[in-house]
Amino acid sequence: MKFSTELPILVNEVNATCTVNVLELARQKQSKIVIFPSNAAVYGDLEILPITDKTSLYPLSPYAATKIAFEDYMSAFSNSYVIETVILRLCNVYGPRQVYSEYSGIGSVFINQALRVEKVTVEGDGL
Repeated sequence: MKFSTELPILVNEVNATCTVNVLELARQKQSKIVIFPSNAAVYGDLEILPITDKTSLYPLSPYAATKIAFEDYMSAFSNSYVIETVILRLCNVYGPRQVYSEYSGIGSVFINQALRVEKVTVEGDGL
């Protein structure tokens, strides 16, 4: 998220403009479905849990705003063309070759803390 506040135009180009190109290519190639990995960042910092598909969106960064913009593009393309769209709002994804950095998800942070035999840091009350 910090990266998006430092370079919002670049983040918009990557997350919104470039991904609209994916939708346009799908339309041109007459694809039947496009699946988009969005992000739970679209919800902001929530005080009420659990999150549902009815939870209001409250982006706190340009990154989150670009994810919402692309979700809206998905809806527009679905309504305008014969393309089914699916949006997955992922949270704390971890996988092979994930780099450990300040942008890493919680899985990477916990694993690296454990590997260094440090206390696993849980912010808040852990709920």
